Amino acid sequence: MNFSLTYIDESVIAYTFLTGNENVFDAAKSGILVYCQSWKALLKNAVLLTLFSYVFVIFTTIVFMIPLGAIALFLPASWALVKFFLFVLALFLGVSAKWILFDPVACTSTLLTFLKEAESTKPDPEWESRIESVSEQFRTLKVKAGEMMRPERGAI
Repeated sequence: MNFSLTYIDESVIAYTFLTGNENVFDAAKSGILVYCQSWKALLKNAVLLTLFSYVFVIFTTIVFMIPLGAIALFLPASWALVKFFLFVLALFLGVSAKWILFDPVACTSTLLTFLKEAESTKPDPEWESRIESVSEQFRTLKVKAGEMMRPERGAI
């Protein structure tokens, strides 16, 4: 779920650029609707990303454990606490590598999956009413989109 929900804002911004809608509130509203309607593809992508991220963390942690483990082998047995900190450092570096190297790939994958789904998906009024019934922020977004569509007073 985390990978499917983490990149909603980036996906909606990309959808706004894709549609070229001048009304950013309407584009955001439509982007949210299409994102929700595309839940199956996004959830499938998120499950795969989650599995790959676990494999990536395990792999990178092992890669970092090799040199740090070699250092630990040369330390005297009485330095057990230092050896433990070397192990913790390898874990930290493995998780950090995920944040640095894998998470941008996950973001890109989520964006591309969403944009591919958005090509063939139009905002559904039924989904709009469902989201509107549970989200105050979505109702506010819809009001702002409507206000931007009305011509300003005094405009020709």
